[in-house]
Amino acid sequence: MKIYRNFEELSDAAEAGDADAQYELALGHMTGYCKGQVLTPSGAAAFGWMMKAAEQEHAAAMENIGRAYIHGFMGVDAGNRFLHVDRAAGLSWLQKAVVAGAAGACRELGLFYRYDDAHKAAEYFYKAAYYFGDTLALRYYAVALYYGDGIAQDEEAGRKVMLSALSMDADVTAEEADEISRAFGIEVAAPADDTAQQARRARADEYYLAALKRRAEAGDPAGQYELALRYYLGRGIAQDMAAARGWLSRAAEGGYAPARRQMAALAAQTLH
Repeated sequence: MKIYRNFEELSDAAEAGDADAQYELALGHMTGYCKGQVLTPSGAAAFGWMMKAAEQEHAAAMENIGRAYIHGFMGVDAGNRFLHVDRAAGLSWLQKAVVAGAAGACRELGLFYRYDDAHKAAEYFYKAAYYFGDTLALRYYAVALYYGDGIAQDEEAGRKVMLSALSMDADVTAEEADEISRAFGIEVAAPADDTAQQARRARADEYYLAALKRRAEAGDPAGQYELALRYYLGRGIAQDMAAARGWLSRAAEGGYAPARRQMAALAAQTLH
């Protein structure tokens, strides 16, 4: 649970094998900026560091690797196609990421199956929305409900789910809101100002945190590990080091590799 203060410290940790540092460095190569350091954007470099983190079962890294194989590039630059599209490899990495607790990977699997197997797509959207607390997946599930795409059609339920999803969407544009209003026969509005955007983001975070607590309490080691990190950092929840250690211990006992690594690092620090 170390926070790296500068690029040199982060880079050294990544070279030494720290999965979180490798993931953060990969993001830096995707965006061109990391810890105050300007980098030349490189999908290939990002992929290399992302793969190192993914091989250590870093959930977000596995999700990004899965997406890269499906689309043939890493990041937002579609022109930088340094990878051959490999749907089988992408599917495999996304499935691993879901097991490791990546909500986005579960949603991505829904998109993967959207045009090949609508029933599977609806199942993944449902799981991403309600088990992982993914508000974007909630929108996709609303569409599946409303149109009966892979699931029993229920227009009224679809409207209600869409309204719930949009009440937590801070980034919906006026054009999107108008389009959804016409398609679903509901009144939808984009957030009017920064205050409204912040309120929606707060609701989305509350929705996600509630799902995370349910997962942790139900015995999901990935959820327990993420909840431990939130208690450790005080992110969206009051900082509580005792609770952080407790959830970290439970995640490690459940066999979750990142939690075991973190417990070993904490034990090593105690010895020094």
